[in-house]
This record gives sequence, C-alpha cells and structure tokens, in this order.
Amino acid sequence: MSESIIPAPSPDDDERVISRAEYVARYFAEHDLPRAYWRAGKAERTEILNDAVKALCYNRKSLIRLIWRLRESAGSVAKRPGRPPVYSEAARTALSALWDLMDRPSERKLKGSLPEWIGGMRRAGELAIPDSVADELLAMSSATLGRIVRASRPARSRSGRRARPHNRVQAATSLRTWAEWKGVQPGEVQIDTVFHAGGTGGEGHLYTLAVIDPYSGWTDAEAIDSLAQKHVMPALDRLRRRSPFKWTAIHTDNGAEFLNRSTVNWCNTHGIERTRGRPGKSGDQAVVENANRRFVRHLVGDVRYEGADARDALNELYAVTRNLVNFFTATTRLEEKKRTGRNIRRRYDEPRTPYKRLLESGRIERNVERGLKARFVKMNPAALARKREKLRDRVWELRRRYR
Repeated sequence: MSESIIPAPSPDDDERVISRAEYVARYFAEHDLPRAYWRAGKAERTEILNDAVKALCYNRKSLIRLIWRLRESAGSVAKRPGRPPVYSEAARTALSALWDLMDRPSERKLKGSLPEWIGGMRRAGELAIPDSVADELLAMSSATLGRIVRASRPARSRSGRRARPHNRVQAATSLRTWAEWKGVQPGEVQIDTVFHAGGTGGEGHLYTLAVIDPYSGWTDAEAIDSLAQKHVMPALDRLRRRSPFKWTAIHTDNGAEFLNRSTVNWCNTHGIERTRGRPGKSGDQAVVENANRRFVRHLVGDVRYEGADARDALNELYAVTRNLVNFFTATTRLEEKKRTGRNIRRRYDEPRTPYKRLLESGRIERNVERGLKARFVKMNPAALARKREKLRDRVWELRRRYR
C-alpha cells in the first residue's frame, strides 16, 4: 500500500487515522502473529497468510519475512521449518578432528579416505569414538562431509626458472600432450622438480624430485642438493626401485635436468620410454604439477632450504607422508569430459586410495602385492599423521630466514 496512513478498522477509531506501522502491529496483536503462524499446520498457515495479505496489502514473501523478524526479535525458541539434523554432534566433532589429522582433503577424497583411516586406527586401538559414531561418519555423503568441514585453502603458486634443455635430446624425445593421457596404465609416470629457493634467487638451495603415477595416484618424492646429474640420476633410480610397479615410461617437462644424455642412457638401460610436454604448457604434465602443490608445497611451503640437515629432514618427512598419501588418502580420476555450449561437465570415478587402485589393476607382481598388504595392516594412520606434523615443524625450523 502506497499510502502513509490508512483508516483504522475499529469503529472506535472512525474520527482519526493511524500509521501503517501501528495498523500492522494492531493486526498482529489481534491475531497473535507470529506465534499462531508457527504453531499452525501447513493448511492453516496458508489461510493465515491469505487473510493477512488481504488485510494488510502486503506482498506474500514480504509478510513471511516480517513474521520471521518478529519471531527472532522476540527470542522465540521454535525451530526453523526443515529437515531435522541426521547426524549427531559427536559425529560432527569427530569428523572435524579426523579431517585435521588427515591434512584437510577435499570432500570427495575425504569420503574415499575415511574407511581406510577408521579401519587403520581401529586396528591400532586409536579409534576413541563409539562404533555408532564411526558408522555415522561412514554413512555421510561427500556433500554432507563438505558442508561440515568446508574451509578455505590457501593457494600456493610460484614457478621457478628452468634450465635450457639440450636441443638434440629435446628433438629426439616424443611429445605427449594433456589430451594423450587417456587409457594410461600403471608405470607411465610423470616427474618434475620443485625449487626450494623461496623466491630469493641465487644458488645453493635444495630441490625436490617428485614422481606420480597418473593411473593410481601413487606419489613419491626425494630432496636433492642440485640439478646436477650426480644428484638427479641416483635419486631417480631410488624412486624407481621404491615403486611397487615397473616403470614403463617417464614424462617430464623440458628442463635440462631431464633432457640430457644421462637420462637417455638410463632409460635405455631399464627399458623406459621417454616423453615430454610442450614448452610453456604445464598442463601437459598436469598430474605431477598438482602433486607438486599438494604433496610438496603444502607440506614445506614456498621458502628457502639449504644444506644437508634440511635435505635429510625433508626426505624423512616425505617418507612418512608418502605412506599416508598412498595407503590412506583417496584420489579421483577423470572419466569423462563433455562440453555443452559454454559449459564443461566432468565426471569422475569413485574415490579410492592409490593402494587399492594398484591392487585392482592386476598389474603388479604377486610378491609385491603381498608386501603391500602386509605393510598396510601394520600402519596406524593417526600415528603417521602425528609424526608428520612433528617432522613438518622440524623442517620449518630449518628454513633459511632473510631480513
């Protein structure tokens, strides 16, 4: 109603006018709103709203909002309409604690990792929650898990310089773009180096050599003193021997630490195919770039590390973290990508840990499979997570400080 004043409905008020606010307040008092509205059933609420809209000339939604404001200002304890909570407060508290212990994965990865963590902690006698609460956690959907634990994550993005590759070796190495990673099998690994220069430039800082198997998500890393071949090649061979599968191909960027004669001879000796991405196209090795962020930068930050003490501390931290990541942290794989106009729809498979993906692949040897199962049964994810945090604090203390 556009008028600032309206006639009073009572016969006693025929000789005067009242404000709209007073008229509305009188109507609410006479009809006991909003108390009557919240105590009524659905059909009765419709009648109440119809009468009020007709009497007050209010928009229906505006009237509902007014009822809400009056109810809240009066301190009403009536519950808001909607579905009652399904999961207990104990389950929510336990989930928040577990999420922190698991290093805050995304909701889909959290959903896939919870069974492994709960099972591992139960075997180790560390599961300090009742079975009913554990069942609630396992019954939650990924969307529900996300609503409970969702928090912002700091983005870390800093690229280091890359040495110029040897042109002949580069030309002799096959290109493999991001679109050619469909139908990948265990053993076709991506490798990259991470600089621990802290944005200060200069020499003498450490590097991390990271490797990931795109099929399973199996991840490993090793800190090295420099990109000289005397450091890169032994570390690369240790990473290969630690893997539970045979390396059949390595994919790298165009850095000179990979495109050189030493790497060519090493690959020929072990029967490993070599491929590389396009210069300036980091998406061609997107899987290992993501591992650099999630496995390395998330652990140790983008600061400067120097010296043997820092290198050894980094490697000790990586040794603990790779067990948590490979045995207890679920990963997802892109199964389908479809464009409809301007929109792109991506469909992922069910989250599973790298350990389970390798067992399901049937591509690892029997004795290796038995060894993985024996290691998995003995592991306590909670103890590994606590050790990881202690080692992370130690690594952080060894960072190089600048004024």
